[in-house]
This record gives sequence, structure tokens and C-alpha cells, in this order.
Amino acid sequence: MAGYLNVTPLIDPITDTLIINKKVWDAFPADIKAMFRVAAARACQDYYTYCEAESSEIIGSIFKDKVTTFPEADQKELLKAALTVWDEEAKRSPEYAAGVEILKKFAKEKGRL
Repeated sequence: MAGYLNVTPLIDPITDTLIINKKVWDAFPADIKAMFRVAAARACQDYYTYCEAESSEIIGSIFKDKVTTFPEADQKELLKAALTVWDEEAKRSPEYAAGVEILKKFAKEKGRL
């Protein structure tokens, strides 16, 4: 078992999928679709909150005072390297470029870029 846990928030790619039959979805009026969207967002947020609490409890019990992060200067260097890779990947196709823009937007929203 590792002696320490590094919890540096480099990108935090949380993903989820909620699936509904397209024919059923298309048959719903706009107000019902809106309610589903709100309920789905709420379900996701509740799940993320639950996972964060569970993770914190487990990390606290296993690693106690052995949780660390990379120093700020190192985080900046990692981000600089990531941007170089992202920009190169973005040149591969319009789809890659769109994905890179999503990553950059997310990093900006999290205050990392």
C-alpha cells in the first residue's frame, strides 16, 4: 500500500450518463423534458456529493495525515506541459479540437487555467 496519497486536482474528469429511450423522449412535451433535465442534474449532484463524502471518509481513515498535493509551482509546470500536448492533439481533427476546448473551459472554470 502507498504510504501517501497525492490529491492534486489536475483535471477531475467526472462523467456520467443517463439514458432514456429516444422514442419515449421525443414523445414528451417540453415541460416534461425540462423536469427530467432538472431531476437528472439533481441526481448527478446528489451522487457527486455522496461520492465526495465517501471518498473523504475513506481517505481520512486509510491515509490519516498522509495526504499531500504537488507544490503550486509543480502544478503550473504540469499544466504548461498538458497545454502543449492538448494543443498538439487539437490539430489532429475538429473533434479533437472541440474536446481540447472542453478541457480548457473546464480548467478555467476550476481556476486552474
